[in-house]
Amino acid sequence: SLADVAAGNPLIAGAARTIEFTKKNLTPELAPPPSMAELEKYVKAAQEGGPEAEDVQTAGKLIYAVMCEQVTLYDQDQAGCMTPSSIDYTDPSSFQDDEAFKSRLKYVYNYGITMLGQGLISEGDLKEAVLGRLAAKCGKEGKDFDDWLEMA
Repeated sequence: SLADVAAGNPLIAGAARTIEFTKKNLTPELAPPPSMAELEKYVKAAQEGGPEAEDVQTAGKLIYAVMCEQVTLYDQDQAGCMTPSSIDYTDPSSFQDDEAFKSRLKYVYNYGITMLGQGLISEGDLKEAVLGRLAAKCGKEGKDFDDWLEMA
């Protein structure tokens, strides 16, 4: 059962909840985040008793990838449903001063830092996700991204 598998890796249940939440809250015309297929494959393998069942940091990396894609690919409407993002990534000036968007990015960034502190994601995987999935999407790099979000 999922509960038995989750006992060995508490993130398996979290991964399953991430998948369920995402599917439930996507509006019908939206495809799931691209990284979700890898997370689903991982959860299935863990449920079947594979080595994934013990691999907490891979679970964390995959959950965090989905979170990063959720914040960059979708907006949320009043009912909590994910809708296509209103952000035009081809025009950085259009979101440069968008405090709500920056706040969402900062939340996900800080969430990753918390996961790192709890040993749920490796420093390398966190950096890769923040730089590759968040900063690059916004046309920014390392320190420039940190300064823009006022990460202290």
